[in-house]
Amino acid sequence: MIETNNKTNLKIAVIGAGRLGTAIGYYIAEKKLKNIKIVSVSAPTKKTINRAKEIFGEYKENILFTNSNADAAEKANTIFICTPDDIISKACGSIYNIHKNMDQKRTVIHFSGSKSLKELEAAEKKRDHIASM
Repeated sequence: MIETNNKTNLKIAVIGAGRLGTAIGYYIAEKKLKNIKIVSVSAPTKKTINRAKEIFGEYKENILFTNSNADAAEKANTIFICTPDDIISKACGSIYNIHKNMDQKRTVIHFSGSKSLKELEAAEKKRDHIASM
């Protein structure tokens, strides 16, 4: 169970709407937690975006579905990168290369068991918090 307190306010962007991204995103959205929200989901193709919308179903309201990782990240203070391992670095870079002046501090997490935190170098250079799960 996810515990929250009145100070917690996570606005999560899910980068990558495959099995992992949609499962995590849907689970969080379904719980309707007061202070933890999925605010955006990005995927590279319209087909994948539409599939994600179907999966989110009734919980898709107030979520931005986009093909732009940067636009998805701009709405969030926490970014879950749920892409295939070989494009984690590219996905992270696409966020920070477009929005170079993102002033708000973010936490960026990738979900690869085999890749290091080096994949999140673009976020680290911006002095954002990084982690992997």
